Amino acid sequence: MQLEAKNLSTKLVSSNSNVYIEVYRVDEDQKRMLYRSEVAKQTKLTWRPFTVQSDDLYGTDGMDSHIEIVCISEEDKEGVIGQALVSMEVAKAMEAIPIFNESYKQGRKPIGEVRICRYQQLRVCSFLDYIRGGTSLKFAIAIDFFIRDPQNLTHNDYQQYSNDIEFVLRCLGETLEPFNPNNSWLSYGFGAKIPPHYRDSNNFCLSLDVDATCQGVNGVLNAFGKSHQHVHPLPGAKFSQIIYHLAK
Repeated sequence: MQLEAKNLSTKLVSSNSNVYIEVYRVDEDQKRMLYRSEVAKQTKLTWRPFTVQSDDLYGTDGMDSHIEIVCISEEDKEGVIGQALVSMEVAKAMEAIPIFNESYKQGRKPIGEVRICRYQQLRVCSFLDYIRGGTSLKFAIAIDFFIRDPQNLTHNDYQQYSNDIEFVLRCLGETLEPFNPNNSWLSYGFGAKIPPHYRDSNNFCLSLDVDATCQGVNGVLNAFGKSHQHVHPLPGAKFSQIIYHLAK
């Protein structure tokens, strides 16, 4: 939303005045500030666009509400220049909203006008909104093979690592599977020396093949089992190469 003011009475506002506006939502028993603008010169009273949440403007029930627009001079001797109380729907439809000051001709004559020169209503959807709307997601999994001290790895450590990976993959995979229509998962590994030359790698297909795609959670687990048998853990790993690869 963006507001501008025009034709302010020179009897109330001098040409050098610094003017700002405040916007309030007015309910039956309370008034709440929604926005306070920056200061603008009387010569060009167009303020920067601003954003207000729909719930703040209309309430959670979506009913039309009243807003109060107050035009204020920064100079203490002048203070409030004028104000207008109008419903939001009427304000959007009006070419100009007259503002009044009770001390100027007993509030019977407008001392200027405010106009909504830009208004755009955007819906910001939550993650659940997308899910309810039938959104499908494409997932990628990366498994860290890094071990701080590979030389002292025991059989129990090896088995515990394998069990932990399987537990996490099944928990995440079975939860997210309904949102993955083709049930395909991009699966990668990092932090290991990989065959056949056993060079250090921080970005390799989990299946040790040229295609990182696995079918279903069981496909990912099978690929992990193959890698776990053949790769050699590194004492350090860099996740950034996976992120860079997927972001391309």
